Amino acid sequence: MRTAPDFLRWLGETSWFPPYRPVLRALEPAAPAVVLSAAAFQAAVAYHLLRRRRVSGTLLCAQAWVLGLIPALPWPYWTVNAVSAAAFETIRRGATRSPSA
Repeated sequence: MRTAPDFLRWLGETSWFPPYRPVLRALEPAAPAVVLSAAAFQAAVAYHLLRRRRVSGTLLCAQAWVLGLIPALPWPYWTVNAVSAAAFETIRRGATRSPSA
């Protein structure tokens, strides 16, 4: 939590999508709450996936999350999110297929 403001500052400085810069800078004073909210969101996603509840919707939320972070992350960090988004889509499609008879 002590480094949360530095982390948001770094994201704001390295974002390659200009509209993200002022938003991230505006969030700096609330950095601990932002980081805790992000951790809570990720914990909720993990909970639903581990319990195998609402899998399709949860994977869509996870996919939106990683895609939304891409513009805030510099090269090469955003590439992991791009791969994750594709993996979430592949898993989601497999999870929503009806079982073969």
